[in-house]
Amino acid sequence: MKYDKDFVLKIVKIYGIALSFISNNFLNDKDVVLSAVAQNGIALEYASHYLRNDKDVVLCAIKQDGFAFHYASSELLNNKDFVLLAVSTEGCSLEAVSPILQNDKDVIMVAVEQNGMSLEYASVELRDNKDIVLAAVNKDGNSLQYASKKMLFDKDIALTAVKQNGNVLLLYVDKKFYTDKDVVLAAVTQNGMILEYLQHYINNKWAYDKDVVLAAIKQNSKSLKFINNELRNDKDIISATLLQK
Repeated sequence: MKYDKDFVLKIVKIYGIALSFISNNFLNDKDVVLSAVAQNGIALEYASHYLRNDKDVVLCAIKQDGFAFHYASSELLNNKDFVLLAVSTEGCSLEAVSPILQNDKDVIMVAVEQNGMSLEYASVELRDNKDIVLAAVNKDGNSLQYASKKMLFDKDIALTAVKQNGNVLLLYVDKKFYTDKDVVLAAVTQNGMILEYLQHYINNKWAYDKDVVLAAIKQNSKSLKFINNELRNDKDIISATLLQK
């Protein structure tokens, strides 16, 4: 069955993957393909090679779904200027680029600043680079899981990660920081409820530390139930609790 362009445009605007079964004549039509990838970036897979090498089309697809970069032409996947533009749009599109560019500090920095979790796709060498890892965990503390083991022992990185997401203290930060007050304080300031896990599973001393407890309560008054009984009667603790209600 033959379709006219207006009809095809209406279809792909609703169901981008329809590009996979429409006439080949439309796979090289920029209007049609742009409409399709705007609705579903993965539709880029079915576009003509000419349009998979079109910067406007590929960027549009990446904005909708970063994975779509896998279907871009090899020329674009190896073009540093375009890759910089792509990863600034969706950092995790880094997964699709060449190993050479995954080892390019400029590219990785732009990617992790857009999406910290794109650190997963950086080269082994750059996952061991402090500047890169700091930028990644500053954007998303959970990206610490993709850093090298060496980076897990770095206090600056640990602090930055827990300030962004306190739960990282329990998940990815090296255990040596469980007794580091600066790191623990930063973590409970971001998420007071982790005081429960600190008390029961890591180090009970934090339930007795007034600074840590105050920070936790100021962030979430429900953390009061995890502190030492003596501190429950402290005027500062009581005041902080009342202010949260």
